[in-house]
Amino acid sequence: MAESQAPEVPEAAELVDQGIHEYEAGRIAPAMRRFEQALRLYQRVNEVTGMADCLGNLGNCHYRLGQMEQAIDYGEDALTLRRGLGDWPGVGLNLSNLGCYYMVLGQTHRAAEYFEQALGLAGEWEDRRGRAMRLNNLGNAYSALGELARALECFQEALALQRALGDRPGEAVHLANLANALVDDGRAAEAVAPARESVKICRAHHLQASHSYTALALACLFSGDLASARVAAESARQYDEPNNNHTALVVLGVVALRQGDRSAAQSAFAAAQEQARLMRARDARNVDALDAWGLAASGLALTCPKPDLGETQFVAEAVTAFQAARAINRDAGVVQRLLRLLAELEAKDDEGVLAGVREVAGGGALSA
Repeated sequence: MAESQAPEVPEAAELVDQGIHEYEAGRIAPAMRRFEQALRLYQRVNEVTGMADCLGNLGNCHYRLGQMEQAIDYGEDALTLRRGLGDWPGVGLNLSNLGCYYMVLGQTHRAAEYFEQALGLAGEWEDRRGRAMRLNNLGNAYSALGELARALECFQEALALQRALGDRPGEAVHLANLANALVDDGRAAEAVAPARESVKICRAHHLQASHSYTALALACLFSGDLASARVAAESARQYDEPNNNHTALVVLGVVALRQGDRSAAQSAFAAAQEQARLMRARDARNVDALDAWGLAASGLALTCPKPDLGETQFVAEAVTAFQAARAINRDAGVVQRLLRLLAELEAKDDEGVLAGVREVAGGGALSA
């Protein structure tokens, strides 16, 4: 019997479809089970294209869970199979995915190289959807590096492509990233509109909703609309997105503290620290989780009951987290985003509890 007619193939394909549905709904564990089952079936009949699909999907599942070593291993295996097949659009997809994984680990220049390679392949094969997503990823790398003019160009071109394709979920992704870049560029008021549009599109798409609401919360926070920022941050926390939970909760804590709601702020910071700790347990190199942990600890230092535990413990935790983060990554854009949120906490620090934390967060005093 030919491979294409083997009964394992349609069964595996159905499992993959089920896995994608679970993945897009945010149910990562059942998605992984479907992809693993499909992979075994494809391996049984040596159906290499299906194997590559499953490996790539498993890599993305581990990425969303913050398990970066496993994500990279699966991504590299998928890339090897794609290259062996001469499937260059698939190679581009896997290169782009690997770039996203390395972004989490703070290896932005390495990630940008992957995105550039992937973008070249998208152009060669006239893959407009692939080009849009890779421009988006490259824009995120430029934003992290502080090269905001280049980042904005990437996001705007990606957005135009997605609109031409009628890809509304993809458009939501690009709108949220465009909003974040505008905030990074000091144009928070301009960022509100694309962030709101992203939220409007993605309410039915769990995969993007947490990130879109967080982008809206940041845009509203830095444009001075605390009430709208609070609503958006509360909405973001309704979605369980492991690689964004800690950020969404930190933003909620900052907004609540700025509003004078110390109890809600303390609760959000404690939850954010727990989420960041969970992600760090999965991979200690997760820079975003380290910075979120430091911000959450800083917030707890301002909101903890005194003299219970006191500020000293939390300030020490913040310093430790920021030291670890800056030892891995000091990209200008990453640091500026962090310091912008830290400034919101410092605005409520009448007693100077956080004195010295900013220097460490920005990359100084690593031996403190």
